Amino acid sequence: MVKFGIAVLLVGLGSCGLTSLCGFRRWPSFIIACLILSYAQLVLATEILSAWGAIQPGGFLVFHAVVAAAVIAWVWAKRPVWPAFSLPSRESRLFFVSEHKLLLFLAAAVFLVAVIGVGLVLSVPPNTNDSMGYHLSRAGYWLQQGSLSHYNAPNLRQIVFPPNAEIVVLWLITFLRSDLLAGFVQWVAYLGLLVGVYALARQLEFSLFQAVFAGLTWALLPIVVLESTSTQNDLVVSFCVVACLYFFIQGVGRANMPLFCFVGQQWG
Repeated sequence: MVKFGIAVLLVGLGSCGLTSLCGFRRWPSFIIACLILSYAQLVLATEILSAWGAIQPGGFLVFHAVVAAAVIAWVWAKRPVWPAFSLPSRESRLFFVSEHKLLLFLAAAVFLVAVIGVGLVLSVPPNTNDSMGYHLSRAGYWLQQGSLSHYNAPNLRQIVFPPNAEIVVLWLITFLRSDLLAGFVQWVAYLGLLVGVYALARQLEFSLFQAVFAGLTWALLPIVVLESTSTQNDLVVSFCVVACLYFFIQGVGRANMPLFCFVGQQWG
């Protein structure tokens, strides 16, 4: 568990530092980009270690430490401006809530869903047919052989479907030697999508109320709530699509080439 905590800290430092260098000024963009880079870092680390059959905690820690050290040095040299996470004045917040009481109710419901989701992930083992048939079983094979190399499988979905979401699950299982936190991959994607739907609506010039309403309403759709604690990958894919669209619209509007790097990464 100590190694896992250190790895999470290193991934967070590397991803947040690299995101700060991209020059984002809005907090939704920063959060979405940070999640994207964290996701990419885990996949890249696994791919590199897999080439040597060295998928193990020590290898991950070395990789993440090197990335974090390089990014921290880069941030120290560049001294980028971090986005402002300032809140509106208390009067403005009270006025907004008083005018839109529905949003307060929806926000409370989403918070309750997220908290219950944490309890379900920690207390209920994965049990869906897809999870047991190929999402988790492929991660088990990779862990057993120490690489992402091909293996014989009676279920073709284990070896032909895109593996990135399961690679993140593999990263968790490698440190914990358990699937206890495997459901948090989708849970984090759930929160990322909540921000992503809001940010995309704002990017399309919807009002603040409409954007917040869209994000909260999406987060309460029955299928979304059910998926948020599973070890499937539907919300991970949805997050990639929403992030891709969000940064594509920004990139076209600003003619900003670095933004298209995020577009390409999520499209891939």
